[in-house]
Amino acid sequence: MTDGGFSFSIHQDAIFLICGHDLDRPLATGFCFIKPEWIVTTKHAVIDLDLPREELWLLPRHGAPLTGSIVFVHPTHDLAVLRIEGPSPCDVPLFPSFEEYTGLKGLLACGYAPSLSSVEESRYTLHLNHVPSYEREKRIRDTGEEALITFDAPWMEGGHSGGPVFGEGGGVVAVLIEKVQNNDGLVSARATSILHLLRFLTFR
Repeated sequence: MTDGGFSFSIHQDAIFLICGHDLDRPLATGFCFIKPEWIVTTKHAVIDLDLPREELWLLPRHGAPLTGSIVFVHPTHDLAVLRIEGPSPCDVPLFPSFEEYTGLKGLLACGYAPSLSSVEESRYTLHLNHVPSYEREKRIRDTGEEALITFDAPWMEGGHSGGPVFGEGGGVVAVLIEKVQNNDGLVSARATSILHLLRFLTFR
């Protein structure tokens, strides 16, 4: 992946589309994280009316759709982890990094964008966006403060939710969780720190 004046390589099979029963209408992006069978995404993609979705499919870049089951939902933050049922097509999962290690060239955000993909190519098209500058925010939660990264994102749409935000070294520093549009029509994105997942997730 190359953009914004820096580059790194990831295995594109580490990025998935998260779908419900309708495979032509993906719910969000997800990515293989730490273990080949673990897929990180947003909680709002896998929970519907406060209940876990009964049918979840993971669409890899290549190969047939895979079934997934929810193994972790963050109690307050918009984060969830799925487990691939069966062999994973990803043999090189993504790993966390620290925002502080990111230099002056910014961040890279990756995800699926429905408006930029035709039905025929929607399974295979990933969109990479350079984030030249960003701000840190805090949001008060029952479990303490949530560390957020916010930035201008005219490209942001629903399909990007759950996508990884990379630092310069290619490590994941945050997860895209929401689009924010102000009264002037300007669009920004919020991403929650990957550290929230590491602090609360109990690996079993």
